Amino acid sequence: DIVFLLNPNTPYIDDKTNKDFLHLVKWSKKFKDKNVIIRFHPSDNEIKINKYKLNLKRYNYLYHEHKYYSLEDSLINACVVISIRSSALIEATRSGVIPIILNDSEPDLEEFFDDIKKIGLCWNNIKSIKKCMDSILLEKNDKLKINFQKKIKNIGKKYITNISQKSLNIIKKELISI
Repeated sequence: DIVFLLNPNTPYIDDKTNKDFLHLVKWSKKFKDKNVIIRFHPSDNEIKINKYKLNLKRYNYLYHEHKYYSLEDSLINACVVISIRSSALIEATRSGVIPIILNDSEPDLEEFFDDIKKIGLCWNNIKSIKKCMDSILLEKNDKLKINFQKKIKNIGKKYITNISQKSLNIIKKELISI
């Protein structure tokens, strides 16, 4: 599967980037042997969801809303996940799903983005992302995919560990205060 993670409305993402992302979603129909899943952001309202579905009505895509599908459900058969900015990309890496990022920099996820850039999966132009998707999804030799997945899992472990420890500390603090 190919999973596209939609983003909340934010000043960090300009109209051009959103249009490029939609273009990439439409372009991905070329991978006929893959399911394309559009996963809406939890903050998306019905108007935004319906507008996006209307824009893609001629495509046979699957739509996942957080109230009906967990992130794990969306990623279970995914080989790549594409987004502009999403902390869910970190969770995807933990599962070995290859993240592809359409963004140049990200203030809140900068270190993670730098790690993804180092292995060649983060660009600010769709031409490079298309080339990357072709090489991963059309490549008959699985060595490239396996190599990326090993690197991705290591990155995922690095960030999930940090997130989990922080969460444990918050929970511990709250429990002590009771």
